[in-house]
Amino acid sequence: MSIKSFITMCVCAFYTIGSAYAYTIEARFETKHYGVYQVILGKGEVYGVSLKQIIAKDLSQRKKFQSTAVVYPNGSAAMNGTIKEPTVGIITTENYNGSSSVTVNLNDNAKTSSYVGIYLNFKQLSKIADNRTVNSLASELAQMPLVLEGVPVDVVSKDFRGNLFYTAATGAVILDFNVIDSLYYDRKKLESVKPKCKVNILSLPDRSTNEFPLYIAGHGAVNDIICDE
Repeated sequence: MSIKSFITMCVCAFYTIGSAYAYTIEARFETKHYGVYQVILGKGEVYGVSLKQIIAKDLSQRKKFQSTAVVYPNGSAAMNGTIKEPTVGIITTENYNGSSSVTVNLNDNAKTSSYVGIYLNFKQLSKIADNRTVNSLASELAQMPLVLEGVPVDVVSKDFRGNLFYTAATGAVILDFNVIDSLYYDRKKLESVKPKCKVNILSLPDRSTNEFPLYIAGHGAVNDIICDE
């Protein structure tokens, strides 16, 4: 169940498309450099190649370092629903260097709200947190829902209420993740995770600090568990 099943293209290659589109787009999480947007298709609107291109162009014009548009069918509860809420696809854009060429990723395999957020692997997050010159980016990311890959589990624990936590720590970032749910694993499997396993998760922000190392407390869903037997 890999999160990365992307087709990469360049916005500069998009051709001009007509404006007769009925979808709505709304910023649900947004900072200066990052954004997560909810897109709901219009009645009878087909999520085909042309519509994907126009939504990607709409997204890229917001001029974020990274942004995500989660596309839902007409009539959906969208981000007001649960992680089970069906999506028709996810579009992400990336442009850290401010060039006219924006990298666009189309993920048609992400079929639920369990994949709603800014896409990063844990090493990328640690690298951003470790770079003092862009420390503001790390604090912005701490406010966003994050779809994180390759999170190394250092500690598995429970609090006095029995809530399950995975903690990952490097020299630059500490992630304290409260495991709420998973569409793919039952509670027994989630509790059987051992230190040195890696997980792919959706982490929704609870609290954070701007000090070094960056501390992020979040909660959410586990999408993948990877353990070397």
